[in-house]
Amino acid sequence: MVRQDYFKLNHVMRILYDTHVSLLLTAYDVIDWSGAENKLHFLSAGKQEHLKKYFCIDDFSINRKNLLKSMEWFEKDTNGILKNKESRHNIEKMFFQVQKYWIECTIHV
Repeated sequence: MVRQDYFKLNHVMRILYDTHVSLLLTAYDVIDWSGAENKLHFLSAGKQEHLKKYFCIDDFSINRKNLLKSMEWFEKDTNGILKNKESRHNIEKMFFQVQKYWIECTIHV
């Protein structure tokens, strides 16, 4: 079982969040000025809500569910942006393995 270390999990979730934001802004950035925080307001409301699930709270069982959903949304966004079919297939395999590992490590949470 994964240790329920809030600070480590928060750090990991922040890295995933920043990576997901960067991915989305490479495809959906509609303004040339300002920082990512302002540019995110131009994403769809659904994508904004997805990004809000990354942040860690004290209840590890909720973090477990949120991180699984965030991985799912990250994969969908990645596949939506990638043009190369082979790249999409590789991403799907990678996400499947990561999600499987996360589920196995947190099954008793």
